[in-house]
Amino acid sequence: MKFLISVDMEGLMGVVDNLQRNNDRSDYKFARKLMAEHVNAVAEGIFEVDRTAEIWINDSHDNMMNLLPTDLLPNVFLLSGKNKHYSMMERIDASFNGVFYVGYHAKRGTSQAVLDHSYSESCVLDIKVNGISMGEFGINNLLAGWFDVPGLMISGDDKVVNEAMALCPDIIGVVVKKGLGRYNALYLPIEQVKKSLKDGASEGVRKVKDIKPFKLRSPYEIEVKFTFAEMAELTSNVPTVERIDDSTISIKGEDYERCFRTLLVCLRLAYSGLTK
Repeated sequence: MKFLISVDMEGLMGVVDNLQRNNDRSDYKFARKLMAEHVNAVAEGIFEVDRTAEIWINDSHDNMMNLLPTDLLPNVFLLSGKNKHYSMMERIDASFNGVFYVGYHAKRGTSQAVLDHSYSESCVLDIKVNGISMGEFGINNLLAGWFDVPGLMISGDDKVVNEAMALCPDIIGVVVKKGLGRYNALYLPIEQVKKSLKDGASEGVRKVKDIKPFKLRSPYEIEVKFTFAEMAELTSNVPTVERIDDSTISIKGEDYERCFRTLLVCLRLAYSGLTK
């Protein structure tokens, strides 16, 4: 079988602050080491059930160049680098049997969630798909579902696991830390975390035929509420994008994959308009 691991950083056990997740900060080397350890535990769990599995790991945090190939298991593939076609879901298509979401965080505004945001802390207040407020997990897992690929496992703090299971009740949830606030958490013991990730991944592979792809009925509408009205003005110049109030745009269409790609364009365009 063939599996995609989409790995972010804010939901890792051991990460609670910008000092750890930003590559110009003091504890970044520690966080990228943790990132590899989390991914390796998941890969080990997959291989335990399917020794011949093909595993693609998509580095999905910030510039997407955090994982070092030398830190990973020798028989996995690594997708690295920025400006990816599908961003956190790079290369997803119908050839995959399932997706594992590792180190994910809750959507912006979630109480006591660690480092909560929705794609961009500086640009986005909320994103809704067909009227449902979603974070990165929901929006990304809908793209997997568009290709009939199920999301098999989610790991992160307890808040993102709850968020994911509210949308997809049959997904395997692995809590690696308990969120106590935006910048603090109760870490679970590292060996317990590794075992839970490995066991959760193995369970996900065993249940691959039982877990249904996440889908919503077409047509689709993605609403993005930006932090500044100028961002809505700027992105409303993109074809198929409509400005529905001062700071909110709407993306509509029958094809979710196309809507998803339009969303990525709008997020990048909004961020490019920030004064640095």
